[in-house]
Amino acid sequence: MKASLENWSNSIKLLAVSLLLCAPLCAEEVNSIVAKVGDASITAVELDRYISPTLKSYAKMMPNDEEIKNEYRKERVAALKSIIDTKLLVKEANKLEVKIPPIEIDKQLNKERERYASEDEFQAYLRENKITLPEFREHLSDAIKAQAVLQEKVFKRVRVLPHEVHKFYTENKNLIYTRQPSVHLYQILIKDKTEEGKPDPEIRIRDIRSQLAQGANFQRMALMYSEGPMKDSGGDWGIIEQGHFGEEMAEVERAAFSLAPGQYSEVIRTPFGYHIVYVSAKQDAHVQTEREAYDDIYRRVAESKSAAVYEPYMNGLRRSSSIEIFDPELMDAKPSIRPGKKVGDFMTKPAAV
Repeated sequence: MKASLENWSNSIKLLAVSLLLCAPLCAEEVNSIVAKVGDASITAVELDRYISPTLKSYAKMMPNDEEIKNEYRKERVAALKSIIDTKLLVKEANKLEVKIPPIEIDKQLNKERERYASEDEFQAYLRENKITLPEFREHLSDAIKAQAVLQEKVFKRVRVLPHEVHKFYTENKNLIYTRQPSVHLYQILIKDKTEEGKPDPEIRIRDIRSQLAQGANFQRMALMYSEGPMKDSGGDWGIIEQGHFGEEMAEVERAAFSLAPGQYSEVIRTPFGYHIVYVSAKQDAHVQTEREAYDDIYRRVAESKSAAVYEPYMNGLRRSSSIEIFDPELMDAKPSIRPGKKVGDFMTKPAAV
């Protein structure tokens, strides 16, 4: 049950964001229908938007690697499960006549726009990912609707008590809340490979470094020029703890941890190419206090307890709708529908959590 809740959690939180952060689709890709939830179709293009940009990059670079192919297939299955649950929740929201004020959609849309250096870049990403602005707004609306249904039907039925927060912290303080030194890392990578029509890789990375020295925005430069797997998120590698990288990237890690927040490095050469790293934040090794960890603990405990409500509720929605999968490689995404009451009956009794 916990796994099912985590699948939902990831899909709802990333539904809108993944539409923009995904890598551009191959021009020859066929937008076939891979599944249907009632009358709502799920296409190959829609499914592809959920796949990790990093994994897609590796799959393109190493298409014959069996381990990567297997990981790619598993992620597509997990993504389809999440989309199916989201479609079911949106269907239920429409049945309940959940209305999302346009201003709420506008707020979320503005947050997504802020991820890009300019409106032109935002519009370019919409074009590259084959989605119009009205379609994108509709996806945002659906994500908010699904979240509203879960808030009303699942999360309102769950309480997290103070002693549960304290117990979780006490039991997991050393395991989860002991932090190694860390940095919030951004990276620009130019591969050490000469391409026809392009300047030498070392000349290109030196030019990028020069533009940064003149005040260019690091994330914008990463979006424009980086050839690394995190290009589409502005080179953002997130929070990296010391020891994260292997030996081949040791120089990159050493450079990152030598920087102060707001600084970027000189050009670093590794077997992968030429790197420039930027650090936006830095944290020394420490153990988080219960107060510092409170939000994370509350979320973990709430998600764990919500699983006892979420799965029966979703099972009721599944029983109330037909779910068809047409791609043989995605058949594992077919949800198991256990015998039981439909959603209307399920909600008549309070859950014991």
